[in-house]
Amino acid sequence: MKLIYSLNFEEKLEEIIKYISKDSENNADDFKINVYDKIKDLKQFPKLGSLTHDNLRKLTIHKNYIIYYKIQQTTIIILTIKHVKKK
Repeated sequence: MKLIYSLNFEEKLEEIIKYISKDSENNADDFKINVYDKIKDLKQFPKLGSLTHDNLRKLTIHKNYIIYYKIQQTTIIILTIKHVKKK
């Protein structure tokens, strides 16, 4: 499976990393590595995330963050990352 990262995902992730780095650069780096490691798991297990009502998939990648993605044939498109308490 091929992974594609949307611009929205990349922008949101950068915002989160900047916020975390205000307290700790190391924690921000660890968070970013963890996010990409979890996403890489999708290449082998694309249906790892649960199906949403609008036919997307969501995967908790950290206790406070969820990614949303969709599967199109042999491609996984990472759409966005959201804090669990934000709509």
